[in-house]
Amino acid sequence: MIFRASNTSSFAQTLLPHSHRVKTLATVLSHPEDIVLLGTVSLPEIRTVLFSCNTLQYPFPFAQFSTVAVAHLTNADIGFTTVNLANLTWLVIDNSIHYLPSLVDVISVLRNAPALVQVGLMGCAGFTREDLTALRSTQVIQMQKLRTLYISSEAIYIREFFNVVSVSALAQIALHVRMPLAWQRVGGTNICSISLPTAEKFHHVGCLLSANIIAVELRGDKPGLSCVDKTTGGALQWTYTATDTYTAASPYFWQDLIEDFAEAIGHLSMDRIANFSLSLRDDPFAEEELHFVPLFRALPNMHMLLVQAQRAEGVLGALTYLQDTACELGVAVCPRLSVLRLQDLVVDDSVVEKLLDCFLMRKDTCDEGLDYLLLAIGSVRLDTKHLARLEEEEFRTIVCEAE
Repeated sequence: MIFRASNTSSFAQTLLPHSHRVKTLATVLSHPEDIVLLGTVSLPEIRTVLFSCNTLQYPFPFAQFSTVAVAHLTNADIGFTTVNLANLTWLVIDNSIHYLPSLVDVISVLRNAPALVQVGLMGCAGFTREDLTALRSTQVIQMQKLRTLYISSEAIYIREFFNVVSVSALAQIALHVRMPLAWQRVGGTNICSISLPTAEKFHHVGCLLSANIIAVELRGDKPGLSCVDKTTGGALQWTYTATDTYTAASPYFWQDLIEDFAEAIGHLSMDRIANFSLSLRDDPFAEEELHFVPLFRALPNMHMLLVQAQRAEGVLGALTYLQDTACELGVAVCPRLSVLRLQDLVVDDSVVEKLLDCFLMRKDTCDEGLDYLLLAIGSVRLDTKHLARLEEEEFRTIVCEAE
């Protein structure tokens, strides 16, 4: 059943005799009186509401819809709520081109909806000093039933959310951080870190402290960093949107992201993780190679590295980099790396030589060395001579089809 602003009055009159049977309602509001007329209709069996505002952001009346299980609000506001929303399991507020409601008010809804399984919040962050003061004194909400959380907003909104809301390690969390125009990276202010609360509240952020796989995506229009807990199935992902076409096409943008991710891995205590996946653009910059040494330096305990890319010269070059530590000179990055898997790699004579140089150097400088090279080459055929050249050395090379 669809509720439209153009015939609000006649619709309300027509609906009254049947209101006790309505379970789903879609509303599109254009005028202030529409929300008043909607409030005159009692809908005791309502379970799903799609509430949208054409112009101004009118507040959604949770008091009238306290029985709903699904609420999808578009370009809408909400007020501070004390109503028991025990049936609410699915809440989306999609204000993508407008401001989100006050986080204080959003928190009031979450606190009264303990059965929530899925939450989505999309829109610009708007804060007052009073909001921040109120949030600082708000009691933490334990959302143990939440399994899917998506937030697309500025870093401050995401950070203040997790200051107050604790999400289970079982949850799938996706955070799309809106990068300000002309964003300039400054040491210690990487996007991942400033979008999360301080370390004593990391346990609020899903599987952040229990993750055992890290992945970095350096391709597409939303590059990102993610981590996964194989035990619980929980996941945490940050993605970013390039500010404009020039930025996305610039190697400096991607290099800054590498620096950000490396810094974030250390700040978020993910340097303990042994399994790492790296996905690269299909058109890496030929004139100015990306430098991966900072990223690998941040992963001293990495045991397995999966690289998804057609070219991997920059990765192989970084793996042959020797660094000086406080205890020893000439130590390779990721000294515990023993398995390297290259997926979709285009193999030629030059690549084979770089692979061999990497393996031989690491054999001489690392306690463990590389035990396995797995080539998951997909549709790219590995020449027999290349395989034979690799097998001349004491490395176990396994060729398989890409997943």
